[in-house]
Amino acid sequence: MIRKASDTNEDVLMLQKLAKKTFYDTFAYENSEEDMKEYLETAYDFDVLKSEIECETSDYYFYT
Repeated sequence: MIRKASDTNEDVLMLQKLAKKTFYDTFAYENSEEDMKEYLETAYDFDVLKSEIECETSDYYFYT
């Protein structure tokens, strides 16, 4: 089932978890652990992702 992400805490946390894991798995080999930690905390901050989900020109979907 494919569904559009909503701005609920549950969906924001799910997106945050998926985004951090995907980015880490893709780019960790070419970055220091410190740089990765800093980037993940900044780019995938809860409030940042929530505002992106709420943006009318952005859509996020989950496959469950």
